[in-house]
Amino acid sequence: MGRSIYLAGPEVFLPDAAAIGERKRRICAQYGFTGLFPLDNGLDLQAGTSVAAAIFGANMKMLAGADLILANLTPFRGVSADVGTVFELGAGYAMGKPVFGYSNVRGTLIERLAALTEFQPFKAGADDRLYAADGLAVEDFGLADNLMIAEALHCSGTEIIMPDREVVDIGRDLGVFERCIRAIAALTGFPVSPLG
Repeated sequence: MGRSIYLAGPEVFLPDAAAIGERKRRICAQYGFTGLFPLDNGLDLQAGTSVAAAIFGANMKMLAGADLILANLTPFRGVSADVGTVFELGAGYAMGKPVFGYSNVRGTLIERLAALTEFQPFKAGADDRLYAADGLAVEDFGLADNLMIAEALHCSGTEIIMPDREVVDIGRDLGVFERCIRAIAALTGFPVSPLG
C-alpha cells in the first residue's frame, strides 16, 4: 500500500467509531493510501500508566509514523473543530508532515459565532475589530476555522474542504472525506480515480 494517512477526528467518540474507521480505511485504500485510525492502536497499559497516557502515547507514535495528516475539522461541541484533532493537526505540522482537513459543515468561523446568541451582537471597536458580547475580539478573516488551522493547511497547498450542501453528520457521511482523499491524491501524485 502507498503512503500512510493519520485520520484525526472526533469520530472516535461515536458509538460505531470502529466501523467508521474501517470505512475510512477502505476509502483510503481505493486511492492507494493506508489509513491509520486512532482506535487501531494497541494500548500498552504498563503498571502505573493511565489509560489517558497510553492513548496519548499510542496516538503520537502512530501520528509520527504517518506520512500525512488528515483532520476532520467539522465543528465539535461548539463553533470550532475538536481540540484533540486540532492538537494532532498541529503536531503533524510541527513534525514537517503535510496536513489536510475537511469539514461537514459549510461556512466561516464568524458565521457560526454570529449564530450563537451569547456572542450577539458583534460591535465594532475603536480599533476597527469586531467584538462579541463577552467583550473579546472576534477573529474575522473569512476562514472556515481559526487562522492557525487554515494557514497550516495552506502551507500544504489546500484549504478546508467543505460540502457543496450542508451535511450535519459529524463523521458518518464520508462524501467530503472522500473528496479530500481525492484532493490529497492529486496533490501528492497518486491516482485521482479509485483503484478498486
